[in-house]
Amino acid sequence: MQRIRSLLFSANLWHLRLLIVACASIVLGAWLTYEPIIWWDVFERYFYSLTALDLYGIQSFDIPKGKAHAMFWELILGLLTEKIFWFLHDPIWIRNTFNFAFFQLSLYVIYRLLRCCGVRWSMALLICAGLFGVIRLGGHALFNTKDLPAAMVFLCAGIGQWYLLKRWVRCIESGNCWPVSSVKYLLLLSIVSVCPFLFRVPLLMHLALLEIFLFFISFAISKHYSVRDGVIVLMVPIIVGVLFIIPFYPQWW
Repeated sequence: MQRIRSLLFSANLWHLRLLIVACASIVLGAWLTYEPIIWWDVFERYFYSLTALDLYGIQSFDIPKGKAHAMFWELILGLLTEKIFWFLHDPIWIRNTFNFAFFQLSLYVIYRLLRCCGVRWSMALLICAGLFGVIRLGGHALFNTKDLPAAMVFLCAGIGQWYLLKRWVRCIESGNCWPVSSVKYLLLLSIVSVCPFLFRVPLLMHLALLEIFLFFISFAISKHYSVRDGVIVLMVPIIVGVLFIIPFYPQWW
């Protein structure tokens, strides 16, 4: 019993738990989606994955080229269906399987982030259970490869920003936050804030909220920033965000 408790709650075994959750999610997803639900745009999204592979020069397809934006998840699904599990000859099943697995992994990430933010394990589990019970999340995880991943990344990015901001503010308030530490937090916050944009184009709310927070902390809280430093701090997330997004938008190259 003690070993089971250690496996479930020990902070040193998070990588092992993540691997277990990933494997279990894939197996469960494969079983639940063996007879796939045909969503109204399922084939359109599949062709979108093929378009992503074609744009990256991974594999050419003689199909009409669709829109090419926010293709990060479709690129991953395309690699899974055409390059890794091609021998299964059932791309819709593969897409739904890993879409469900992504949902389960996102719930685990949310649980871990909540725990790192100081939320009790019971409350964190209750929150994850509540998210699983929402039909637009737990239900759509079985077939909706467009909206479900974007929604989960949106949630993970928001809680991730909360965690990083808490750590950064605590570091600043301690008076021992070296410039290298601040740069590290700023870079991580910048990357996290634009992750939802890789899944759905309009999702830039996290970046906007980060800019508001940085403006507040630069000019209203800290007395160590000059106007020049404050402007630099405000520009970093935008520059880093654009540089992080460019590799996933080949039409910009």
